[in-house]
Amino acid sequence: MASLGDKGEIGGLKVKNRIVMAPMGTNLACADGSVSPEMVAYYSRRARGGAGLVIVESSAVDFPYGSGGAAQPRADEDRFVPGLSRLAEAIQNYGARAVVQLNHAGRNRSGGWAPSDMDESELELIAEKFALAALRAKEAGFDAVEIHAAHSYLLTRFLSRAYNSRDDKYGGSLENRLRFPLKVLQEVKRRVGSLPVLVRINGREFLDGGIDLEESKEIARAFEKAGASAIDVSCGPGKTRYSLEPWITPQGWRIPYAAAIKAAVSVPVIGVGCIREPDFAQKILSENKVDFVAVGRGMIADPDWANKALRGEKIRPCIGCNLGCVGRRVFGKSPIRCAVNPEAGRESEAGYGPAGKKKKVVVVGGGPAGMTAALAAGKRGHEVTLLEKSGRLGGKALLAALPPGKERIKQWVEYLEEEIKGSGIRVLLDAPESGYKSMDPEVLVLATGAGTLFPEAVVAKRDNPEIRILTGEECLANLEVAAGKRITVIGGGGVGCELALTVAERGAEVTVVEMLDDVAADLDPITRQALKEMMAEKRILLKTGSAFEDLEEKRVIASTKSGRESWEADVVVFCWGQRPSLPQETISGIGAEVYVIGDAAEPGNFLKATAQGYWVGRSL
Repeated sequence: MASLGDKGEIGGLKVKNRIVMAPMGTNLACADGSVSPEMVAYYSRRARGGAGLVIVESSAVDFPYGSGGAAQPRADEDRFVPGLSRLAEAIQNYGARAVVQLNHAGRNRSGGWAPSDMDESELELIAEKFALAALRAKEAGFDAVEIHAAHSYLLTRFLSRAYNSRDDKYGGSLENRLRFPLKVLQEVKRRVGSLPVLVRINGREFLDGGIDLEESKEIARAFEKAGASAIDVSCGPGKTRYSLEPWITPQGWRIPYAAAIKAAVSVPVIGVGCIREPDFAQKILSENKVDFVAVGRGMIADPDWANKALRGEKIRPCIGCNLGCVGRRVFGKSPIRCAVNPEAGRESEAGYGPAGKKKKVVVVGGGPAGMTAALAAGKRGHEVTLLEKSGRLGGKALLAALPPGKERIKQWVEYLEEEIKGSGIRVLLDAPESGYKSMDPEVLVLATGAGTLFPEAVVAKRDNPEIRILTGEECLANLEVAAGKRITVIGGGGVGCELALTVAERGAEVTVVEMLDDVAADLDPITRQALKEMMAEKRILLKTGSAFEDLEEKRVIASTKSGRESWEADVVVFCWGQRPSLPQETISGIGAEVYVIGDAAEPGNFLKATAQGYWVGRSL
């Protein structure tokens, strides 16, 4: 029975434990595809965190036609070897094994190749490009390479009937569809000799005519026979909920596919798929479902995931928000960030040295922005007091943890609370926001949040006994008022949609009114689609392209695509915008450095709030 801390082996390569950092894009490479200092710092931090095997993200073997991502590393020319060497060395400095994933994006890039586009000479060329890239990785000092034949990249498209429409020896039967990917593996093996070569495949491709599990087992056996040292099992297609999962995805959902493939091959199998908890990782190892456990977003959230798992320490949880790793990186084409780990992607700037002068710092507001600022300032050696007007730290994050599947947000708040308890920060609960005035702070950080906007016509009607008018926060804090009622939510952004789901789960009949033509437009496409599917299951009525006008007795009036409409409601919840809760008189005449962060500066999300809190606190 294997344990997380047991040594492992892949193609003769000794690995210090069974924990793998999964390959994930970062957009941290330089614009020309060379390895940047930020990229080195990012990967070396995860190696320092204890991972036994670190798989560097998808790296292009053919530029520009085979590149994917806004800032993807390249391995297609010799000039990239020095940077790759620095990266491999930085990973190996901490005892981790360094692997680089090699990829051709194919039609995943606009104008890229599809299987039907390529003639024999072009197939020979691409196989050679994979092989030369692998040789460069070997010359750079990497311990192994991984060929990317998963998601919906070029090699996957040859393997899958959903994409491969060729009628020659490279299409049709599985034997034919395997021919080109196997040729790539064979060419790579010929160039790199004894260097281990891993292959990443789809355990299942969720497409009509796509790869199913039975085919995946055959594909894995074929790669093993051709010399693959290990099989890394993912699912596809790419840029969908099957490769970039939304928050609601169950932990380890891909593991059954990996387990079935492990039973079909004799080489080691790496399993991945929203693995969050060490106990779960240990369980699937103990049950012999996989040989190695790959952790992706968990290591973005906490780079010390592996060491903490092995020591039994509490891990900073990934909350599955997709704000910095998917929304910002994949769809925003910007460098990777993380809502719960403000250092992610900025490791080269991060860290704490002692402040030049110890200051008296008061932070007002105990939500994520305020807690993060207080912790950062405390680690610099300042005397920090944190004021929170309620009886518990967490702010609106505690309410954000109530929608379906969002319980990990509460775990994150609990993690921050534990950090603060051991930090020496003085915490004053049930404290008035003006309490800092008697403390004579040298630095004042205001993280007082934001309040919901109401239309003027509604403010005067909040005492109407016929209909209950609430903010989103008020509704979440008093969910019993929604049970079995007719609820209209004004504002169909992410917050409004999550609230609609929450009350629908309690038997409410819900209508959402949104001015835009789609709901959840402030979220990434994958999270948005998951929300919409869940709302459809709950029969939530979406009135998009509609503008709220007024309330009359128990009726909501709105301008919709069909004209002016009205309908009855027992409760109307406003989620259509916020404004900072920061009266100017609060800070006038204060003889201190003043910083305003989080929603108090400008309403936003966790990613923005914690980033501001961390970097302000660290700068003091």
